[in-house]
Amino acid sequence: MKKIDSTDVLVVVFPKDSIAVSYLSNFVRILQATLREVAKKHPASGDRLSRSPRPVLYQTSDSLNGTLVLTMFFHEPYLEEPMTQFTKDVMSEFMINLRDFLLGNAQTHLWEYAVPESKSSHDSPLESRLASFVKEMKKLPESFVMVRDEKIKFSLNGFEVD
Repeated sequence: MKKIDSTDVLVVVFPKDSIAVSYLSNFVRILQATLREVAKKHPASGDRLSRSPRPVLYQTSDSLNGTLVLTMFFHEPYLEEPMTQFTKDVMSEFMINLRDFLLGNAQTHLWEYAVPESKSSHDSPLESRLASFVKEMKKLPESFVMVRDEKIKFSLNGFEVD
């Protein structure tokens, strides 16, 4: 399998180098569903996602300085070709939607950091998926997601957008 350019991928970093399989399995399922929901909304990726066979989400894992690093990207099914533009479109759109969701659902705390509100219902399937993603990220404080130079770091009660 050919590798994809590392600038076009989604990187998830957890502050531990070993994580319970049940957590990781659940997290990856939530992330996959969230990325597919994001892809449906983007015109170019939404069209490609509606055709069969659908793009396949791949993950590589590395342990680096006491952290677990997951790299997510899309590949053409049955081919050795990475979907560079599709991956770039979806991952960029994911970060935009995640940032907007966090900032749009946040209250400014007395100490100047944002704390997302707990909403029992969300306006769209994507918001619901993003809420589940954020909930999972907060379970491992100091975890973060990154695409290119944009990074969102999570804590138990908040987040930080770089």
